[in-house]
Amino acid sequence: STKRFMQLSIFSPLPRAGGRSWNTACPDSVRLMCSLKRRAMSESEIILKTTAPRLPRTALHRDRLSRSWAENRDRTAISVVAPKGFGKTTLMLQWRRSWLEQGAFVAWLTADTLDEPARFTRALLYAVRGATGRSSFDVLAARYAGQADREIEALTALLSEVASLGIETVIILDDTERLPEATLQQSLAYLILNAPPNLHVLIGSRVPLALPTHEMIAKGSLSTVDVDDLRLTLDESTAILEARFGRCRSSVGHLTR
Repeated sequence: STKRFMQLSIFSPLPRAGGRSWNTACPDSVRLMCSLKRRAMSESEIILKTTAPRLPRTALHRDRLSRSWAENRDRTAISVVAPKGFGKTTLMLQWRRSWLEQGAFVAWLTADTLDEPARFTRALLYAVRGATGRSSFDVLAARYAGQADREIEALTALLSEVASLGIETVIILDDTERLPEATLQQSLAYLILNAPPNLHVLIGSRVPLALPTHEMIAKGSLSTVDVDDLRLTLDESTAILEARFGRCRSSVGHLTR
């Protein structure tokens, strides 16, 4: 069932250089160029950002969370919100595998504090291109490369291309609490509010994001997985200990009491 999606403000810190913020690390005459250079993204960086981490071999398969995926996989957006250490990324990797097994295209993007709207859009295009193998996303990336203030136009073109695929497509965004506020309020909000029926967005964050999701909640197109869902049950904790230490169930159960 859809849960209440909390609204909180997020302010990402500016990147630092040599212990100082970037705008004081550069002379006034080159401040803008310094800023742009720091936000530029190399081919190697974008490959790493759009490559999904490896799912640990020891990751516990939890039936109840698999059922949650089956119940919510058709939602436009699914938010996974919990502090560090609750297994958000592991869960998203497991759900990624489930979508792939069902024949969906699945793109991955790990967000960071430098992902201003233009950089974020470029990374999204690259991620979806890698997931689908469609060169049309390369064409879009080239068309809008280096063009300021055209991020929404680029996102509109991306959404149109996804709709034309006619295949279930998933974009998984991890560490979204690190996104700059402008990217949250403009780019990410636009992405989920205008997603075509075949697109689903899985959003991982350590804190609730300040997104305009009230209408989505009312329509049932947004669901949330939170701390209560991710917290290990006694049986799950026992299974992890048994797998790691090889102790019998009765002994582990005694230790967890």
